Amino acid sequence: MELTLSQAAAEADVSVRSLQRGIQNHSLQASRRIGNHLLVDDIALSVWLRAQGRGRRWNAVTVRAALELLDQGATDLATGTVLSRLKGRLREIPVPQLAYLLGGIQGRWTRYRSADDHLRVHLDLIGPSKADAQQLGLAEEGGWMTFAEAENVADLEFDLGLLRDPSGNIGVIERAKTDGQARTLLDTYLLGDARESALARVALELRLPR
Repeated sequence: MELTLSQAAAEADVSVRSLQRGIQNHSLQASRRIGNHLLVDDIALSVWLRAQGRGRRWNAVTVRAALELLDQGATDLATGTVLSRLKGRLREIPVPQLAYLLGGIQGRWTRYRSADDHLRVHLDLIGPSKADAQQLGLAEEGGWMTFAEAENVADLEFDLGLLRDPSGNIGVIERAKTDGQARTLLDTYLLGDARESALARVALELRLPR
C-alpha cells in the first residue's frame, strides 16, 4: 500500500523531514511521485524503520565478511586487525544498527500482482518466504506476501507476466542473488510481519560473536 509522506510520518510516528532525509540518502525508497506528492510503500517504510543506524554503511566486501561471520563464524575476506575490529563491532552491535550498516534489503523494491497461484516455484524466494518456519518457532510458513529477489526485474516482469501493483502481494528486490542463513534471517527481520521480524531478530542476536 502506498502512503503520502504525511501519512507515512503519522504511521511511523516520525517527522516528514526524517522521511525526506531517508529518501535523500537512499535508505528509504520512494515508490513514485504524483504531482507534488512523493509516495512510499508501507513495507518499504517498515524496512526503513527496522534498519535505523548512523555512520557510513559498510562496503560490499565488509558486508560479505560480516554475513560469513554470522553464518560460519569465520571469513577469508578480512584478516588481522581488520577482522578483529569487525568481530568486535559485531559483538556490541544491536540488530537495527547491523541492518543499517549491511545496507538494509540492498536493492530497489517493487510490488506486483499475479493471477498465477503457483508462481512461487519460478521465483528466487527470500526472507520470510524462504525462512524455515519451524526453526524460527512459527506454527506455519509465510503470510499473504511473497518475497523474492531478481537481478533484473524488467526481465522477471516479461518472463512471468507480472503486473506492477502498489498493493500487490508479490515483493521483488532487484539485487544480485544472495545465499546464506544470515541473509535470510536479516531479510526476514526487515520484511516479515511483527512476529516473524521479532523471531528473526532473536535468531540474529544468537549468531553475533560472543
